Amino acid sequence: EVRIDFCATNPSRLRGEAEVSLDVDVKNVPELTVKVFVIDALAHFLARGREIDASVDLDGMVATHERVLRFEHPALRVHRERVALPECAAPGTYVVELQGGGRSSRAVLRKGWLSHFVRRSAAGAVLYALDEQGRPAREASVWMGGREHRARPDGGIALPFSARGASEPALITQGGRATVAHVALPAEQFSLSLGAHVEREALVAQQ
Repeated sequence: EVRIDFCATNPSRLRGEAEVSLDVDVKNVPELTVKVFVIDALAHFLARGREIDASVDLDGMVATHERVLRFEHPALRVHRERVALPECAAPGTYVVELQGGGRSSRAVLRKGWLSHFVRRSAAGAVLYALDEQGRPAREASVWMGGREHRARPDGGIALPFSARGASEPALITQGGRATVAHVALPAEQFSLSLGAHVEREALVAQQ
């Protein structure tokens, strides 16, 4: 039996500056190939409209980093190894694939993420992005409907009204951070009201 199993205690989301290592249970694998793929989250979102998961197609892609780990444990023994991943130092989205003994296992890692809140404005909605520590992400941008919306100097990102007044899928990005979110956009509604005060002495009949 050959086993390459990621431990359930491994995190799938980490802070942007955190060090990365994965615990894996290995059996009957004398040589374990570690492949790290740096994924373009924007290209994936524009093509698929959803977040990256472990089913992402890597056929034809060359690993950004690749190395081999060698073990001398007996074939009958399951041993737990901690695989350090200095290749994942920067914020971003990574797919880590471990191969050996005719088997492979895959993990998706997201380093750094973005949350948001939205307020209504006269021109639509204004989105403010926050990093994983709750700090304003003033250089963030939002991709929605195939268009990029950039942040203003105050960090707000102006988004147009929605024809349906519903949540729209969007990708919020800043540097290597990329998070798919559903942003609630208000529907455009027009109304006009007028209040006026005029002195009675200023009113002239028929004028």
